[in-house]
Amino acid sequence: MQLGVDRIAGQVSKGLKPIYLISGDEPLQVLETADTIRSAAREQGLAERLVFEVDKSFDWNRLASDSANLSLFASRRLLDLRLPSGKPGREGGAAIRAFADQATEDGDVLLITAGKIEKASRNSAWVKAIDRIGVFVTCWPLKPAELPQWLSQRFISRGVTADAAACRALASRIEGNLLAAAQEVDKLALLKAGGTVTLDDIEEAVADNARFDVFKLSDAALKGDLTRALRVARALALEAAPLPVVAWTLTRESRLLLNLRQAMDTGANVQAIYRANAVWDARKNLLQRAMRRLNERQLTQALDHCALLDRQTKGLAAGDPWQSVEALVTLLCLGRQPVVSQQAAQAS
Repeated sequence: MQLGVDRIAGQVSKGLKPIYLISGDEPLQVLETADTIRSAAREQGLAERLVFEVDKSFDWNRLASDSANLSLFASRRLLDLRLPSGKPGREGGAAIRAFADQATEDGDVLLITAGKIEKASRNSAWVKAIDRIGVFVTCWPLKPAELPQWLSQRFISRGVTADAAACRALASRIEGNLLAAAQEVDKLALLKAGGTVTLDDIEEAVADNARFDVFKLSDAALKGDLTRALRVARALALEAAPLPVVAWTLTRESRLLLNLRQAMDTGANVQAIYRANAVWDARKNLLQRAMRRLNERQLTQALDHCALLDRQTKGLAAGDPWQSVEALVTLLCLGRQPVVSQQAAQAS
């Protein structure tokens, strides 16, 4: 069964299905949808949770063996499996199918949070097995026109209201980054407890954050302003800025640049890519400047660096993630990465 994000709370309130697959490249929606299921599991008596982090060395036999072992604390458990790539491979697909074949309504519940599952993979046997007995939720990025309404509802859920002008201004500022949007909403909700957020409040918040926010980091990298980019990156590190937001933003920019670069090199429709990725007109000049500076090989290296940064952020790779941020923006600004970062990437 396939459900939208907005319907998952209603479904789990009626009882948990044996398997849930939450997929998408919108990290906030994936996280909050999975949290809804985790919360429902606790409320319905699944007090024990086993977490599986899937990487290249993951042993898929653990899924079968751990689910077969009886719990000392509860009759049912939540098996929380994180699959960042969205691709379990042949062995993983077989393990998931085996779980689905043996699953019962009163048994353990398998929750899979995954990266974006490509269209071709949706017809794979393991996805069909989940669709047959469980729930498959795809977290689609919001369209620009949908963002103000999403923000308005988010403010209401936090106990405040926001006028239409404030929501439009905030939507323009965060440009589709829901993680950043959620942080801004939470901060403003604390400041305006029980009141109304206005356009003046948004403009004041933008002024407070204008010096060293993550958007200034990506802007400096796209412009090729290395001095500015490094200064912002180091300020973000000192302020303990949330690394998932930094990593998400730089990965989004790098992936978009690579798609645009490949389209330009092959004569494909660049404007179609802008529309598909909801690129605002104000950002097109920045992206074009970066594309004039970077080729496909360099942008592929940038995405490899993003993958390393993502693993470091999740504690799955050695090294200082903030050093990787500096190496990544250096690569985006100059088309090459520092020698130290090259050695670190190879060692990881």
